Amino acid sequence: MKNQKKAVEAQDRQKQHVQKFIDRFRYNAKRASLVQSRIKMLSKMEVIPALIEDPTCSFSFPDPEGTLFVYSFSYPPFL
Repeated sequence: MKNQKKAVEAQDRQKQHVQKFIDRFRYNAKRASLVQSRIKMLSKMEVIPALIEDPTCSFSFPDPEGTLFVYSFSYPPFL
């Protein structure tokens, strides 16, 4: 759950970074091939689905019935 959330955030940051590069150099003739490759990279980037937390799912456990046993252990006295 945490890993998927981190992966989604990392992918969003990467997309924003690449999009910023594209917007910055789109009309620059010297960078046209770089921009085209970044556009292609964005289109091929695999989308990681966002994790949807379901608040309707809840767990309940019954209280243990009866008494709990207490065990102890000790070594015999050293002679």
